[in-house]
Amino acid sequence: WLRSLISLPILWIGQLLLNFNAAPAVPLLKAAWTVSGDTETGRQALTAVARLESTSKAYALATEWLAQNPNGVFAGAAGLMALELDRIEEAQQLLQRGHELGSDRFGSLEWLEFLIAERTNSGVEVARRLEQRRNLPPDLSCAVRTSLMFDALMDERFDEARQRAEALLDIENDSRAE
Repeated sequence: WLRSLISLPILWIGQLLLNFNAAPAVPLLKAAWTVSGDTETGRQALTAVARLESTSKAYALATEWLAQNPNGVFAGAAGLMALELDRIEEAQQLLQRGHELGSDRFGSLEWLEFLIAERTNSGVEVARRLEQRRNLPPDLSCAVRTSLMFDALMDERFDEARQRAEALLDIENDSRAE
């Protein structure tokens, strides 16, 4: 925990700079990851690289970090970046690798699975399965519910679509309703 404590000022300054899209955020967040070894800090550093430099640089860094520190968080992050780069096959391999390594508490593997399914026309099946879970990140839960609402609309199941829309509005008005 000492390493985490030491990395906090670097992390906080890096996060602040990232909020302003300032380039120094990248080396600071990378340094915070190096010092702390915390996967959440590493994920934030990868996000900063993708946002402020390029997705391909972030993808290369994520795969490098995944090789050095195999875990579901980096597999999910690398997979999401591969998907953004239209490397669907690589994203599928990273999803499988992430499941082998164990889940991540940030939901990146679930997001990756959902987005791959959306791109490969099996989104509704995956959305139905994910809907049964109660531990999804709120943004993914809303995306899953929205996907199922549109599926109901397209299949002219209007009562179901209305119920899903009302449930989404309830969540929007009270995020604890998730």
